[in-house]
Amino acid sequence: MRFVGRTADDAVEVRPVALENVLPIRQRVLRPHQRVEDVEFEGDRRPGALHVGAFVADRLVGAASILPHTHPELADPNTWRIRGMAVEDDVRDRGIGGAMLERCLDHARSRGATLVWCNARIGAVRFYERHAFVSEGDPFDVDLIGPHVRMRRTL
Repeated sequence: MRFVGRTADDAVEVRPVALENVLPIRQRVLRPHQRVEDVEFEGDRRPGALHVGAFVADRLVGAASILPHTHPELADPNTWRIRGMAVEDDVRDRGIGGAMLERCLDHARSRGATLVWCNARIGAVRFYERHAFVSEGDPFDVDLIGPHVRMRRTL
């Protein structure tokens, strides 16, 4: 998938990558208080899981993962979860996160997903709302990371 930015130098390519490629950016952007080896999430290696990277001029600037994962409050087995959505600070607000999210949603949809959910940081709620996610319940705190809210989108 190709996303073209404001100039040719802003061209972004979103493509599948190995889990090992997303861990360093996940650690740098989302969990700098942890070691790279500690940011592998439960389910990252599940069959069907997809990890995508966003590249600008061959530099990995973003990463996201989606995996089959039952919603905590729903019995629907066709639910998937977005995890580890991260974009480097110097390239934010260029549509990179949206391009990665859409690639992840396409992957889940092609595998029969009916709903996708995530635990979004409070600062990312508007991003997910722009992509048709809705908030569920009250905010909650994740130790050492901060306030989050669960969000979901029907596919």
